[in-house]
This record gives sequence, C-alpha cells and structure tokens, in this order.
Amino acid sequence: MSIYRFHFYAMDFPIDSYPIGVRKTFLLWVTAIIFGFGFGSKSILSQEILVDNAFEEQTTALRLDHFFLWVKDPDAIVKRLESIGFTAIPDSLSTIHQGQGTAGRYFYFLNAYFEFLFVHDREALIANDEEYGFLETQKRVDYENTNASAFGVGLQMENYDPSRIPFGATRFYQTYLPDDSYLYFATSSDQLINEPLTFVVCPELQNIVKDSNDLARMSEQMRGFYEHDNKAKRVSKITITLAHKGPLSKAMDEVNKMQNVEIVKGKEQLLEIYFDNGTQGKFHDLRPQIPVLIYL
Repeated sequence: MSIYRFHFYAMDFPIDSYPIGVRKTFLLWVTAIIFGFGFGSKSILSQEILVDNAFEEQTTALRLDHFFLWVKDPDAIVKRLESIGFTAIPDSLSTIHQGQGTAGRYFYFLNAYFEFLFVHDREALIANDEEYGFLETQKRVDYENTNASAFGVGLQMENYDPSRIPFGATRFYQTYLPDDSYLYFATSSDQLINEPLTFVVCPELQNIVKDSNDLARMSEQMRGFYEHDNKAKRVSKITITLAHKGPLSKAMDEVNKMQNVEIVKGKEQLLEIYFDNGTQGKFHDLRPQIPVLIYL
C-alpha cells in the first residue's frame, strides 16, 4: 500500500483561528500522538479527516458546482446526448485526472456542468484507491454490481473555509490539482457507498456562473460549448434517487438544504436533470443506457 501524503492541516494556521470543535479535536489528536495511540495503516491523521459537524454557531452556503455520472463507454453516452441536442466538449479538450486514473467528458451550462467520469488508467485507479480508500472508486465504477451510487456531486462553498464544511470531510490531493489545492470529500462517501460521492471544490477549480455578457467576451469556439441545439441554458434542478432504505448521512442532509439539488430514496437509483424550469415541456428518458431523465 502506498504511503499517504502527510500534511498536518491544523498547523497551517494558528490554532486559535479554528472553531472550538476543531481545537478540541486537534488537542485530542496531539494527546493520542504523545501517548502513542495507534490508528492503523489508514490513520486518522494521514487521511486528514476534518471534524465531524464542527459547525458551531456558523452558517455556510453551499451551492452546486457540477455533477457527474460514472460510465464505461463515454463515447456512446456522449453521442446519445448529442443526438438530443446537447453540445459536448471535444475529447481533445477533456480532462485526464493524472494520478487518479480517471478522465471526464463534459457538457457545459451557464451555472454548472455535467461530467461523464470513466476509467482512463486502471492501474492508477487501483493505486489511488489504495492511497485514498475512502473514495471506493472501484466499487463506484462497477455500480451495477456493487449497489454503489452511480453519481457524484461537486459543491462550492461561499466564503470558502474548509474548517466550516458542515459535514465530516477528508482532504484529498492528486497531481492534477493545483499546488496546495484540495478537494474535501464527505467521510460518509466511504461508509455509505450507495450515496453520491460528495465533495467541496477548492476555489481554484470552481465553476463560474456565467451570463450573456460573459459569453460575448469568449472566443467563438469556447462560446459554442455553451450553445446547445436543444436551447438548454441553465440547470434549474437535479434530483438524485438513492436505492436504499437507511437514513441519509449528514452530508446528504446538507445537500438537501440547497435550492437546486434534491436527494430522495426510491427503488432504483436515478438522476433527473431539469433545464430552464422545464419551459419547453420536453422529456428524454435515457434508460436503460444510463439512469438519467432529462427535462427541457
């Protein structure tokens, strides 16, 4: 098993600047180190788990950055969406997540983007899972056979401050990320793989909400990525159905507080995407190819 990247997050800033819950946990960790309490090969320190629910007398506005679906045949899925009027980012401009073993194909909208995530390098994927086991990537890729969630949700945080994430989170770094930039994954993503992989995006990677003025300033090529033949412009809401009966995690409760994301429980997992409040009155069911319904 590869060695975890080791950072002591609480030492990046004066400890007094953290909420009391964080300070208490910091002191507990230091005490554990002094008295030699071991945490095993996947140690609490090395995985950098932030304090569960350390949100004392604070409020944090979360909003949707992007959402994704695990796929095994991205080219076929992209062609399916293009056949109903969506414009895909060319494969040559799509992102390879170096060190993570995945790559993405993208559809851009004014306020979010939709990503099809797939395995690009299986050896790197396995190595990444060994280093960051809480991601459970291999199980999520094979969601049809493992009952893992097929979906993921990236979140933005207003007044970004990782210590104020309103659910337990684990810091993640890979080589494709900017230096000193991290993603913060909900710890429940490890415990409840039938929930969407949920994480907070660092400011350097946040999707920027755009309007017509922003489009006018873009190059013709870039502007074309936001122009869809079916006239879709904005994601007004997504609903993710989970195929399990247990209680939702704290992370899902927080996501459900957002205006344009809804997490519900049902018999089978499903992603429903609503564009522009459904003003066109059109509907596309992409099952059984992918568990997605689209409303235009």
